[in-house]
Amino acid sequence: MALIAATRDQVMELKAATTDQVMGLIATTTYHVVGLIAATRDQVMGLKTNTKDLVMGLVAATRDQVMELKAAARDQVMVLKAATRDQVMKLIAATKDEVMGLKAATRDQVMGLIAATRD
Repeated sequence: MALIAATRDQVMELKAATTDQVMGLIATTTYHVVGLIAATRDQVMGLKTNTKDLVMGLVAATRDQVMELKAAARDQVMVLKAATRDQVMKLIAATKDEVMGLKAATRDQVMGLIAATRD
């Protein structure tokens, strides 16, 4: 009977020790899993922030490039306007000169005809 009682006591002690070890393993595993979850969450948040920063940088760079392209296009339009205005003014001046020349030639011919008619 004493042997049975001693064996029962040892079994109970082993059971209690095993339960303590299992509970300790569960607590340790839970602690590590929670730590991994937190670390993963931090990494994901860091990646989100970095990605957002990169996207915002790309948007800003694209906006700057669009503004530069608009300014360059505006400058080219102004240059073309000025060149066209200059060409139009040259054409007007040349046309005036030709008209004046034609008027003078016509006047000379008319005067010649009048003189020839008098004679």
